[in-house]
Amino acid sequence: MGTDSISCNTFTKHYFTFGDDNILKAYEHYPSDIFSKIDWKKSAVKAGFELKDSHALAMSCSASSSASKYIATGGKDGMIIVRSQEPQPGSDYQYECVMAFSAHSVINGGVRCLAFD
Repeated sequence: MGTDSISCNTFTKHYFTFGDDNILKAYEHYPSDIFSKIDWKKSAVKAGFELKDSHALAMSCSASSSASKYIATGGKDGMIIVRSQEPQPGSDYQYECVMAFSAHSVINGGVRCLAFD
């Protein structure tokens, strides 16, 4: 599966990839390998967790807030998905969807930029 976009959360040091499988994958550390020294025969690092409740089309942007402890992703599907950086009651996982709503039309390219205040 190919990766279409990558997003970083500098507050929790996670990074996310989104590809043609439409699953947002979270990794718990930044890659630190020197490109010329990567062993391409080794398998890639597995994602810490996968968030299957993601965008129907490609993720196009993201924003995060250390104050409110939320991350939001915008997609070409016109949706904004807001996720909590902390596990929700009854869940052991970070970044569970706490709110999703339609913000823009697909014909206009969906959501193109996000920001938190």
